[in-house]
Amino acid sequence: MTPAVHAANSLHESAHAVTAVLLGARVTEVRLIDDDRAPRGGWCEYAIPAGVRVPEREIIFAGPWADARFTMRRRPDHAAIRAALAGSCDSDDLDAEAPPGGAGLPLGIIPTLEALWRPAIVPLAKLLCETGTLGHRDIADALGVNVLDGPITASLAGPDKVWNLTLRVPVLRSPVDAVASRR
Repeated sequence: MTPAVHAANSLHESAHAVTAVLLGARVTEVRLIDDDRAPRGGWCEYAIPAGVRVPEREIIFAGPWADARFTMRRRPDHAAIRAALAGSCDSDDLDAEAPPGGAGLPLGIIPTLEALWRPAIVPLAKLLCETGTLGHRDIADALGVNVLDGPITASLAGPDKVWNLTLRVPVLRSPVDAVASRR
């Protein structure tokens, strides 16, 4: 696998993972597959806590959005997102044939993804490239949240502004969960 493909796969899976945590899911595993014969370059598995409604379309959309963001080296336009989606294993879940202009896609998550690109998604992708796997704690650490806190508000500082985000982080049920989630 080339370094560029490895980086793209890392960004794709990291974007899924960050979005899953932001929307209240618990990431069980993010893994890269370093084999050109594999049909996918990796995966992000997550669990949705009982009683929590998680908009999975946003989680699915985040991976192809990251592909387009990486390819364009800037905020991607709708055509670039659709092109990334058409070449993605995520396309079946998001209806890549939706009308032009973004209709049918969960575009509301884009400002959050863009705000988290440098402070969270890119550093997680670098860690994923190095280790080949991430867990919930890694994503929570990148977001600057304590996985034991539950819903919180976080501030992320960028080079030219600060973003304030409300994050719904699932509360761990027991000390056993807390130990199991540490890596």
